[in-house]
Amino acid sequence: MTSRYENRDIIVNDSKTYSAIFKDRGIKQVRQFGTKSLKFPTEQQLGELDVIGHTWRYGDRYFRLAHLHYGDSTLWWVIAFFNQLPTESSLEFGQLVFIPHPLERVLNMYGV
Repeated sequence: MTSRYENRDIIVNDSKTYSAIFKDRGIKQVRQFGTKSLKFPTEQQLGELDVIGHTWRYGDRYFRLAHLHYGDSTLWWVIAFFNQLPTESSLEFGQLVFIPHPLERVLNMYGV
């Protein structure tokens, strides 16, 4: 399955801003993944998807919904991005969350 880290630039952070932290940790730099720009589906593409509604309840988490619907909890970000709600703290109990299917088509639309 596609990882959100595939095809990402790896950036070396050796900024002097973090020199004290690096020194405390005994390192000179940190390697980080660059931010990937995802493409949100167009109106036409949205019409090609099957979307399942889920009412957000106490104890719900994106990773649990991803595991339930996609069989892979690491794909939580697919649901978060589709709903334009990056964190669970953006949700309120009773709010409708949309889970797009099929996964392969959604990832293709995102440009992943």
